[in-house]
Amino acid sequence: MTNHGAIGGGPGYDHEAYQKAFSNFSGNYVKNRVRHNRTTADVIVKSRDQLLDAVEEVNDYDSRVIYVEDSAEIELKPEDCPVVISRDWGHIVSGRDVKGGNAGGVIHVPAKVEAGLKFTGVSSRLSGIRVLGPAVEANPWEGYDHEDPTVGALLEANRTEVDNCEIRGFDNAAVASGRGGAVNWVHVHHNDLCDNPSDGLGYGMKVYHGHALIDRNYFDNNRHSIAGDGYEDCSYEAYCNIQGPQTTQHCFDMHAAAENSTWGGRQGGKSFVISNNIFMATQAYTDGDHEEAVKIRGAPIEQSEISNNVFANVDEGGPGGRGKAIQIPSEYESFEDANILVDGNVYGMYDPGKTVGIPTSTV
Repeated sequence: MTNHGAIGGGPGYDHEAYQKAFSNFSGNYVKNRVRHNRTTADVIVKSRDQLLDAVEEVNDYDSRVIYVEDSAEIELKPEDCPVVISRDWGHIVSGRDVKGGNAGGVIHVPAKVEAGLKFTGVSSRLSGIRVLGPAVEANPWEGYDHEDPTVGALLEANRTEVDNCEIRGFDNAAVASGRGGAVNWVHVHHNDLCDNPSDGLGYGMKVYHGHALIDRNYFDNNRHSIAGDGYEDCSYEAYCNIQGPQTTQHCFDMHAAAENSTWGGRQGGKSFVISNNIFMATQAYTDGDHEEAVKIRGAPIEQSEISNNVFANVDEGGPGGRGKAIQIPSEYESFEDANILVDGNVYGMYDPGKTVGIPTSTV
């Protein structure tokens, strides 16, 4: 996938080393998480019925950790969805590459449901599992059912976490947070979030309301790999991610809230930080159009930052900079005018080494 072994999780992911490093990160995120396995789990499941029973047990009793057998292939039915973890500290986990070559258990999600999995318990977690939607091999321009676009994992509580997962094939988003209102300290890291390219939506990670930290994920073949909805309470930090070479439109973005509703306002979110990422994509493979790596559609309320990234795009861009590394609305005269600091980026190359972008030793 990449030569940055830890990015995207899997074989190169050293959970203990990452937790040690992350313990010094600011913010009210859950820190020093344990990497659960079959031994530490409260219940082990390998079928649909067992999973649904275990979720009920976790939500109603003292059990907290559901382990999906590494060999399991669980097919959810529409009436099952979303499977909701409402218990604080509730977990659904599997063993993605705990031992070499282990891809982890699979949960298959049907079409035309709000979400496959939904987390409403504070500090709940999805870890080490594969969540596969119905559009994994679909034509990216077939579009989606406008009435029922599906999210793989929907996060609706503070301090929720998704790590070391493979989530793909969803016409809305692989992961989304704050759809029903602001949730904060969401942490999405070391995941493979690819193949969500649906027309009109198609996100790797979508932030509606609240704040999310998005780091060390591998993105590819999405319409937008990270999207913020632009509301005044919408913010995210994106660090040390890799955007692969395939995209159907621009890769990371922040909407102007007015694009989503008549009451949202013209701002481009509360704030964002896009730092130390690598962007390989420069063209839409569907039509060959040159695409921006980062597109900001309104000025953020608080000063925001795009820094120390590596862009395959040759030109920095700016107001109306179509097809360049960074585009902001043409109504602004400069990045500064749009309340965005742009500094320390490298253009026209994938990986200049350890001074910019993701260091090869990152955990």
